[in-house]
Amino acid sequence: MKKECPFCHKTIYYDYWRKFVSHCGNCSYGPNYKTKIEKQRNALIGKKASIETRKKMSLSRIGNKNPFYGKKHTIKTKRKLRADHLGTKHSLETIEKIRSGNIGVKRSNETRARMCLARAKRIFPFKDTKIEKIVQKELRKNNINFRKHEPIIGQPDIFIEPNVCIFCDGNYWHADPKKYKPNYIFFKSVPAKDIWNKDKIITKTLIKRGYKVLRFWETDINSNIDNVMRKIKRNLVI
Repeated sequence: MKKECPFCHKTIYYDYWRKFVSHCGNCSYGPNYKTKIEKQRNALIGKKASIETRKKMSLSRIGNKNPFYGKKHTIKTKRKLRADHLGTKHSLETIEKIRSGNIGVKRSNETRARMCLARAKRIFPFKDTKIEKIVQKELRKNNINFRKHEPIIGQPDIFIEPNVCIFCDGNYWHADPKKYKPNYIFFKSVPAKDIWNKDKIITKTLIKRGYKVLRFWETDINSNIDNVMRKIKRNLVI
């Protein structure tokens, strides 16, 4: 009986009585296929291919030689891939390789524009913080529509049409001046004053571009959310 091979999708012979695929001459798929692949994989662990071999491997997969040529991931697959990579961190070695690989590389204006757009759409952090969720909940209660992490300079935590940018600043991550001195070191090398300067630059730039900027400290959101909401409502266009 004939059947399609699950790996190369070519016609193979199927043993109707034993209920298993006997053999695929094209890709050597058979009853012991998984063990063969496992042996091949284990044999290559710890071995490094030469530069020539790497080039040959690369050339063998370019263009229509690539098995994924002309295909696209479905939205479901993209979401799965994204979920698998969320929160993963590169080792210091990998970071150094990426960094050194980009040194001296000249990119066209089109590529730079694409990279700039892609960077603007990245969300940091990946999940909404507790204080962001508190403000979002209150906005929903008051039937105020908003968007999260608008892809503009500074990437406001909450954006309300037409021009209101809301930042929910964590006491630690934004170095609350009531708690930290200007020379207090964050992230091993960043002083508090540098974090304040960065936030000031973002605020000034947004104001110049016609946005209203509201910044609320973690302490204020946790202790007096009603006051936070009053300030937000005052800045809305009714």
